[in-house]
Amino acid sequence: MDIPESRPEQSKEGFAGGLSILTFHWIAPLMRKAYKTSLTADDIWMVNSNREISRLLQKFDSFFLVAINSRRKQVILWVLYRTFRKELVLGGVLQLFSTTSQIVAPYILRYIIECSTEANIAGKKRLRSINIGRGVGLVCLLVAVQSIQCLVTSHMLYISTMIGAESRAILTSKIFDKALSSSSATVSGPEQQIKTQTIQNDNSVSQSKTNQNQVSDRSTSEAINLTTMDTKRIEQAIGVIHLLWALPMAIFVGLGLLFINIGSSTFSGFACIVVLVPLLTYAMKSLVTFRAFINKQSNERVSRLQEVLRCVWFIKISALEENFIDKINDLREKERRYLGFSAILKNACLAASASLPVFASVASFATFAKTGHNLKAGPIFSSFALWNALRFPLAIIPMVLGMAAEALSAIKRVETFLLSEDYSDFVEFSESESFAFKVENADFSWTSNDTHKLFSPHTMTPGPLSPQSISTSSEGSMVELLQIRTGLPKPSEQDPSTHKFCLRNINFFGHKGELIGIFGRSGSGKSSLISALAGEMVKFNGRVIFDGPKAVCYQKPWLQSASIRENVLFGRSMDVDWYYQVIDACGLRFDIELLPEGDNTHVGEGGLKVSGGQKQRICLARAIYTKAENILLDDPLSALDVATSQHVLENAICGLLRKSCCVLATHDIRALRKCHKVVWIEDSLIKAIGTPNDLLNGLEDYIEPPEIETTSREFGANSTTHLQLKPAEVEDRQSESGEKLSAFGHTTSTPKNARAQTYLQYIWALGSPLTMLSAAVLLIVAQGSTVITGLWLSYWISDRFHLTMNQYIGIYLGLGFAQALLAFIVGAMITYLATRTSIKVTAKSLRAVISSPMDFFVKTSVGEITSRLIDDTDHLDNGLPEAFRLFMTTITGLGSIFVLLIAVVHYFAIAAVIICLSLLALSMYYKASTRSLKHHEAIRRSQMLVVLSQALAGRSTIRAYGQVQQFMARFRESVDQVSAPAFLALATQRWLCLRLDLISTLLLLAVGLIVATGAFDLSPHISGLLLAYILPITQVLQILVRQLAEVEADMLSFERNLDYTKLPPEDNKPWHSQNPAWPQSGFLVFQDVSMRYHDDEPAVLQNISFDVHHGEKIGIVGRTGAGKSSLIKLICGIVRPSAGTITIDGVDIATIKLKTLRSNLTVIPQDPTLFTGTVRSNLDPFGQHQDTDLLLALERVGLHGYQKLNLLSTMATKEISHDYNTQFLTLDTMIEPNAVNLSVGQQQLLALARALLRDSKIVLCDEATSSIDDATDNMIHQTLSTSLKDKTVLFIAHRLKSVLHYDRICVTDKGRVVEMDTPQNLWNKNGLFRKMCETARIELQDIQSSH
Repeated sequence: MDIPESRPEQSKEGFAGGLSILTFHWIAPLMRKAYKTSLTADDIWMVNSNREISRLLQKFDSFFLVAINSRRKQVILWVLYRTFRKELVLGGVLQLFSTTSQIVAPYILRYIIECSTEANIAGKKRLRSINIGRGVGLVCLLVAVQSIQCLVTSHMLYISTMIGAESRAILTSKIFDKALSSSSATVSGPEQQIKTQTIQNDNSVSQSKTNQNQVSDRSTSEAINLTTMDTKRIEQAIGVIHLLWALPMAIFVGLGLLFINIGSSTFSGFACIVVLVPLLTYAMKSLVTFRAFINKQSNERVSRLQEVLRCVWFIKISALEENFIDKINDLREKERRYLGFSAILKNACLAASASLPVFASVASFATFAKTGHNLKAGPIFSSFALWNALRFPLAIIPMVLGMAAEALSAIKRVETFLLSEDYSDFVEFSESESFAFKVENADFSWTSNDTHKLFSPHTMTPGPLSPQSISTSSEGSMVELLQIRTGLPKPSEQDPSTHKFCLRNINFFGHKGELIGIFGRSGSGKSSLISALAGEMVKFNGRVIFDGPKAVCYQKPWLQSASIRENVLFGRSMDVDWYYQVIDACGLRFDIELLPEGDNTHVGEGGLKVSGGQKQRICLARAIYTKAENILLDDPLSALDVATSQHVLENAICGLLRKSCCVLATHDIRALRKCHKVVWIEDSLIKAIGTPNDLLNGLEDYIEPPEIETTSREFGANSTTHLQLKPAEVEDRQSESGEKLSAFGHTTSTPKNARAQTYLQYIWALGSPLTMLSAAVLLIVAQGSTVITGLWLSYWISDRFHLTMNQYIGIYLGLGFAQALLAFIVGAMITYLATRTSIKVTAKSLRAVISSPMDFFVKTSVGEITSRLIDDTDHLDNGLPEAFRLFMTTITGLGSIFVLLIAVVHYFAIAAVIICLSLLALSMYYKASTRSLKHHEAIRRSQMLVVLSQALAGRSTIRAYGQVQQFMARFRESVDQVSAPAFLALATQRWLCLRLDLISTLLLLAVGLIVATGAFDLSPHISGLLLAYILPITQVLQILVRQLAEVEADMLSFERNLDYTKLPPEDNKPWHSQNPAWPQSGFLVFQDVSMRYHDDEPAVLQNISFDVHHGEKIGIVGRTGAGKSSLIKLICGIVRPSAGTITIDGVDIATIKLKTLRSNLTVIPQDPTLFTGTVRSNLDPFGQHQDTDLLLALERVGLHGYQKLNLLSTMATKEISHDYNTQFLTLDTMIEPNAVNLSVGQQQLLALARALLRDSKIVLCDEATSSIDDATDNMIHQTLSTSLKDKTVLFIAHRLKSVLHYDRICVTDKGRVVEMDTPQNLWNKNGLFRKMCETARIELQDIQSSH
């Protein structure tokens, strides 16, 4: 977070006096400092205590409980009303005064103009006017009314916008709380079972998968969408909520005053409104429909973008950047079409609404004249001013209704999210001397019958409910409350037979100090059983009882963005001695000593990217450090080499955990043989429980020890040498001005001299100079037509051109149509150009991001990228076009009024210059502060998204360690950090608005006195025209200030996206070869290659030289950190060699375009990457293969068809034979986000199947079978040997035995190739390879028999 080092002072609003609050002078010191120098994080005041999110949530939660208890239908809407009822009432009273003043002021004009008329007549007759004093008094009354209107409007808008901002803060926090405590039944499931079916039942399997509750509905991307887009729309709508009743009131009051002025002629104008309102209503409904389509496309685009960012490593090494960019751009194009249709319709509505007063005035004045009335300046221009006053309500109604409709839709989505199923910890705790944990007759599933049903308040059963009835667990779960109120059955009351993906009839227990092993094939349910014990699945029957606290280490490790020390402690106090013991037992001492900052090194998102084995050991250390009585470990040894795994097994699992009850899911038979008892699980059932000697005999071919490479590394388990604990450094670097520096080396600050350049770049991006000139001319003509329309009315009244009444009416009507048409054309043109610019800039930024080197993604958090490509894009799509259009039309409209004043009173040119200079000075003074505040808000909001996405990724771990409340508190602190500059920015708007209102009031006073006194001998009709246009100038300035703030904020989004378009590309080399068939053989040569990740770091690889011939199979072995994966990165071009060359078929790959290089390679990474969709779309995302090829690839890896394997031999008491049917996938099987419905082993198999379909000459495998049992691993290597017999294969081995049949073995150590030869020759050399074989219990005959 962009949090200051020293705690800044609280906002001065809470300590200001009455006059300071009334005039917003309390914000002046901050604005003064911002004008003199850029604001730093220390300069931004904290929110007042009454606006802190903790206080706001207390009120919100209390009313939320009442809403559920009283069966409210619109829960969120009602709760927000009750939370801010006092503020809403106060704002409503102020709005009433504001609306009344706005409508009454034009009526006063009638009497001022009548006084002016009498003064004009008296002047012509050289009589002493007796009405000057009365006229001056009326002008003073008008100025007083306007002053009151300005003051109450500013405070009404401040209160309303503050309510909106506070509501956004509340809902953002609630969305995070809900996402963090969401039921795993609706969020995730690491091993949702895919049951074996016959080929005839494939369709039913696919259908059952389709009907399951979609995980994507509760995914992180949805939470980000709700947080960034929906809460923003709710905030905007609440800011104008009083206009929903004030605008209709203004229309009816205005019509009443019009009736007083021109009598029944008003009804002819009202008829125009009656005719057009139904059309506008229909158009607004269409806008709501378009918004629904836009939201759908936007959500799909955001989900796809989130997936691309998550899988960017795989996308790059597979050269699929262009394909995924095209996919996102296709979604963007659909979104653009809907945005275009919506913009055209919206501009038509706005043009019709804005022109409605013109047509109404034409109809009413024509009727008034046709019925024999004289067109007197007083009543006519008073009526004209009233119609102009109604222009704002009529023009703004479609916008307000559209905002309200979008907000209601957003509130519905947020309400759906907040009222859905909560996480329910079904684990019972009971002190017992006989067991540590016990599972009795339990059935579990990743889905429940009711997870697709939302807890609608109107379905709730009656009956009071008190706050005490809510679960008060640390997770804050409200599931019990929701189940009571809805009457839906608890999971334990449901029938498990209706769930196809579940663990059934689970019965086993553990004692204190007991090590229990769980084994089974990939996808058999091991990880699900660990998750069930952790409380992350849905329990339907039975009981799960623990006698004490538990800690979990999941198979997919999760680290928070913090130091290694903070990840191990995980919110607990520091026990130095115990900490050192845990670090040493997990084999982390050696790794940490290599880091420049020791255990204060930042890891996780935005920090150092540690290896999978290091991540796993840090997570294991976190579990052990808790000293929990029950430890659940999901295969923590799978990513470790033999020496490390042996050390961790002896010193951590069998050492520090010897007094705890430890449940260990693993493939490692050495670990299983050290267990007190083992549990064999297959097909989601516990097949047998017994001692290792009884149950594991005869299973050597099924669960071989992981033959990962060993080393001579010494771990010093008994060493008393303590780690060097260095003070944590400041993680967020700041420039001298305190502005945030991104980790990728470019600043996200906004220099003062760059703002004008940004505006110029935006204007230039809108179109060619000719296009911009055309738009400017049309804009001036459109605003000029408004003034000409009023001017023509004055000519009509004075009969200046001596035309007939019908001619005057006809021209007046024609001007009205021209005004409407020009308003539509200008609005549509500006919106079209702005939307096109948004599409163009965001497309460029997306391409630049995806084309950036991997170093960018290592150093830049996903939250920062997400903020720019999602949140800022929403600003550019929906905010900036509308704000820019209104700003330009408002400022040109203001200019046209000044031109009219200068044309009538030439001396006003002097005043106009003074006013313009004053406006310019005030706006520059204001922009300095608001720009800096918005800049800090944008940074803090993106960092808040980092906290959100990171916490949601590890929600299971957070819940398991009881850290939910701590993470909620951390997120609420980040919400307050975002709110601080946001709230202050609202105050700066009101400060400026009041000062501009003062200028406009003085202008009104001057013009009013000129008219009332007849100082310049103005005719009555010109006087009426001037007053009619000057009167709404305060309203115009208020709109101008609001749109200036919106443009400033949205222009920051444009600038942030523009920054991303300048990111350096990963590759810009042309392809130099004339041979399109490259490579033809796959002959790979390393020549004296060295590599370092950064210039100031030591070399990772040193003087590597070897060659790989066509079709040769090379196994690469070596300890963790020996440089094996670095070889893969070099070949793929992820990292460039610092010395030496790598050639493929004689071509130096440094001279080849990366897309060409990577598209001719097949890389299978250790962490499998799958995309949301189906098995078919994952295997063949671009439709290049036949279904028969896809099915064959699935069958080769054992994921389709039947594979009968005799797994068990004779056991101690009887012979048990088991024909195992591997779980298979069909091409239509759904793959959920993050592939949560597949086990990690199944994910790796599917990734292997995808790799088999790529016809590449070179195949690179980076421990691609680490999470697969040994039997499947042997089958996979046999498949690779036969399917890739003519390919060059480099395989980083997870199990040494699996690569013994390879042509040669490459042994790496400390960044060097120490041995490379055939397995038998390496054995005979009696070197490092032979030591590894001896450790893995591999004999010479094993090597000979493998060939």
